[in-house]
Amino acid sequence: MDPLSITASIVTFIDIAKRIKSSVDKISQNRRTLKELTSNIVHELTEMQKLCQRREGVLDGSRLDYDLTLSLEDLQSELTDVLARCLKILEPRKQTRFRTVKSGFIAWIKNAEIEADISRLKDHVTSFHRRFTYITSMRMENSLLVVNAENRARMNRMEGLVSRLLIDSHISGIRPPLFLDRASPDGIEFQFLRLQIQKIVDNLSFISASHTLAVDDFEGSYTRPLELSTYVTHAGPQASLMRIAVIKVLEIIQLLESKPSSLSIPDGAEQLLDLGNYLWDLGLGDDAAAIDTWAITIYRTLMLGNNTAFMPYVAWGLLNLASFRSGTQDGLNASKSAVSMYKAMVDTITTFDYSSHLPRAMRNHSVELFLNGLYDDSVESAKEALALQRKVSDSTPLYDTWIQWEASGEEIVVFSSARHFQRSQNMAFEEGMCLQQLACSLAMVGRYNEALIAGNEAFNCYQALVANCPGHGAYDGRLRDISESRSGWIVIVRPPSDPSPFASVDDTSSKDSQIEEVQVSVLISED
Repeated sequence: MDPLSITASIVTFIDIAKRIKSSVDKISQNRRTLKELTSNIVHELTEMQKLCQRREGVLDGSRLDYDLTLSLEDLQSELTDVLARCLKILEPRKQTRFRTVKSGFIAWIKNAEIEADISRLKDHVTSFHRRFTYITSMRMENSLLVVNAENRARMNRMEGLVSRLLIDSHISGIRPPLFLDRASPDGIEFQFLRLQIQKIVDNLSFISASHTLAVDDFEGSYTRPLELSTYVTHAGPQASLMRIAVIKVLEIIQLLESKPSSLSIPDGAEQLLDLGNYLWDLGLGDDAAAIDTWAITIYRTLMLGNNTAFMPYVAWGLLNLASFRSGTQDGLNASKSAVSMYKAMVDTITTFDYSSHLPRAMRNHSVELFLNGLYDDSVESAKEALALQRKVSDSTPLYDTWIQWEASGEEIVVFSSARHFQRSQNMAFEEGMCLQQLACSLAMVGRYNEALIAGNEAFNCYQALVANCPGHGAYDGRLRDISESRSGWIVIVRPPSDPSPFASVDDTSSKDSQIEEVQVSVLISED
C-alpha cells in the first residue's frame, strides 16, 4: 500500500468515525462517556491523517509490511461494522405509537453494547496510531543512518586524500592549491573540519573517562614550566586560516590516536590549547569551547597527581574558555576560576614566575563582569589589574625597544603618583589595556571624571605605541577605540558652556547615552 492509498484510507476512516459520532449524538440518553469516546476516535484519526501528510516523503517509494496492511483493513472493517450498528438503531420506520416506545426501549438497552463496541474501536485506533507512528519513525531513523553512513564514507575518503596531500606537500616543500584555500562557511570544507573536530572531542571524552593520561611518573619533561600565551587573533585571509586549522586538527588527531600521553607534556598541551584560537577565528566558537572544556577537564584530573605541573594548563584553558564564552555566565565563571588559578600559581610555583599573567587574568575578569552588567565589581577588578600590572611593569627590565609616555597629571585620584612612564613594548600594551578597561568600567558607573583621567593616559600610551610601531593593527585599533570613548567623556565632563577644567557630574546623569560608546571600547580578547 503506497502513501497516497494510506492517506486516502485514513480520510475514509475519519468520515466513518464522524458518522458514528453523529449517530451517537442523536441518542439523547447516551451517557457522556460514549460521546467522549467517539470524539476521541475522530481526533486520533485526524492526527493520523496529519502524520501521513507530514511523512509522505518517508513512506514514498516503500510499502508497508503485510501485518500493518492487514491491521489497516481490520480497522476499516471494524469502523464500518460499528457504524452499521449505530445506523440500525436509528433506522426510521413506520410504526405505531407502541412500536415507537418499544424501539426506544430496545435502543436504550443496546446502549451499553454500543458503548463497549466503540470503546474497543477507540483502543484499536489508538493502537494502530502508535504502531504507525513507531514504524514511520523507524523508517526516518533508518534513512538518517543511511545518509550519515554515506556522509561518513565520503568524509573518510576525503580525509585520506587530504591527509596524504598535506603530508606530501610538507615533505616536498611544494604547496599545491587545495580546496581549503577556497573555503566558504557553508561549504564542504567546514563540514570536513567539523567532522575532524568531532573526532578530537570524542577522543578527549574517551581519554577523560578512561584516565589514559593519569600517569604516575611526572619526572623530566612533565615538570618543565608551560610558557603561557594569551589569545591572539590570527591575521590573514580565512583560506589560509582554514588550511592551518585543518593541518593542526589532523596533527592532533594523529597525536591522540598514536600517543595520547604526549598531551601531558608542554608541547602537546600547547598544540591542543592553541587549536581553539584558530577555530574561534574561523567562526567555530562552539567547537573551540567544546575542545577547551574537555582539555580543562583532563588537566584538572592530572592536577590530582601533580598540582604544580598541570595547574598552568588549566589556567590557560580557563582563560581561553572565558574568551570563547564571553558575555555569558559560563564566560564569567571561567574568568573567575582563571583568576583564582593564577593567584595560586603565583603563590605556589617557584620554578617559573607567572606574576605577569595575573594582571591579564584580572583584566579579562573585569571585562566579563562588565559584559554581564556587574559594573561596580568590574571597576574593582580593573583597579586591581592595573595596580598589579604596574608592579610587574616596574620590575620588568627595559630592552632596546621601549615606550615612553606621560600621564595626564591628575592620577592622584586613583592610579599612580608617577608622571612619566618607560616600559618595554609588551608591558606598555598590557598597561594601556588595563587603563582602557578601567576607564570604560568607571564610565558605566557614572564616574566620568576618573574615566577621563584613565582614558587620557591610555590614549597617551597607545599614541606612543603607534608612533614606535606604525601600521601595527592592534595598536591602531586600540587607539581608535579609546579616542571615540574619550571624546564622549570630554563632552560630559567639560561641556562647551563650562569653562572649568572639570565640571561636577552626577553619578547617574547621561549614563544611558554613554553605554554604546563605552561598550565599543571593551575588547575581550587581545588583538
